[in-house]
Amino acid sequence: MNAENEADQHFGAGALEHFSWKDTLDLYTCTECGRCQTHCPAYNTGKPLSPKTLITDLRDLAYENLAGGYAATKHDAHVAADGGEGASTDSAVMWTSGDHHPGAMHDLPGHFQPSWLSPDDVAAAVPNGGPRPLIGGTILEETLWSCTTCGACMDQCPVLIEHVPKIMDMRRHLVLDESRLPKQAESAPAQHRERRQPVRPVPPVASRLGKGSRCLVHRRQARRRVPVLGRLRGLVR
Repeated sequence: MNAENEADQHFGAGALEHFSWKDTLDLYTCTECGRCQTHCPAYNTGKPLSPKTLITDLRDLAYENLAGGYAATKHDAHVAADGGEGASTDSAVMWTSGDHHPGAMHDLPGHFQPSWLSPDDVAAAVPNGGPRPLIGGTILEETLWSCTTCGACMDQCPVLIEHVPKIMDMRRHLVLDESRLPKQAESAPAQHRERRQPVRPVPPVASRLGKGSRCLVHRRQARRRVPVLGRLRGLVR
């Protein structure tokens, strides 16, 4: 971040230009072997995240920008037939672009379609005559928050692609530049303002069970005097 130029003042990555040279190199290094996707716990539980398609979507966005942007390219897509092993029926919908028959040649970026955004969502996110946004137009916001940052994708990658730092940079942009938090974390700031703690206080176990319950007692009521070793003589007969 350059503090002298207001146009360069940003946190995280809100555009492709905000990534480092290593992050940009990773986009062209991917072999699309799918090892990261196979070991990703988010993808295997039906979340809208695939480390492989995250990299390829960013790469295709770079190709699209080189070809003249969103308005200069063609866009068509259909729903992928297979959502992946372990994906439930309620899992997120994955989209594919162009002609995906065996042996077909893909002309990128002529048919670039983000993996987790429908064509209607992409059209709504792109301003009239403007470039495709990185977050919301290429990478779904829910995709970023689905990552558990376990690092399994980076551990399995044969070409040492760093997936997690890219996700964290885009998360950092959402939080620090746009003040957008995941739904699970929206209540934490409000709780901190009201009670000076991020979580709602939990009442004691005894008050939740009721007065007539005998299975558990409050810890204050369970206090007993422990005899000292020197006083055991009076207790033994």
